Amino acid sequence: MTLNVPTLTAGSGDGTAAPTGATPSPYDTARLAVTLRHSPEILARIVSTLRSVPVLEMTYRTHGSARATAEITLAPSDAPRACRRLRRAVDVVAVDVLAAEVLAVSAPGDAGPDPIRS
Repeated sequence: MTLNVPTLTAGSGDGTAAPTGATPSPYDTARLAVTLRHSPEILARIVSTLRSVPVLEMTYRTHGSARATAEITLAPSDAPRACRRLRRAVDVVAVDVLAAEVLAVSAPGDAGPDPIRS
């Protein structure tokens, strides 16, 4: 199950975001791996714990009946705060930072492969 949560920003109403100095680039991401005790309430606990952190993507996988793993993608500047909050949450066993990466984006007209037409 993959939950994609868009980041909402104030804009002009036409779908464009208002420019702010602290907004991270959408291509800078950090990924957290959270090991959890699986329970029916755990997704609600994760959402509640990260309610003020803009999450870009979350993947939740169960392993048997007792363990689960959540991979959370967010801005690198939000990763330390998210880690601190998740480590204090009930049923969280471990929190690891998997990657802080910058995704490469090619400009139109580059000689690289076109992922849409591939």
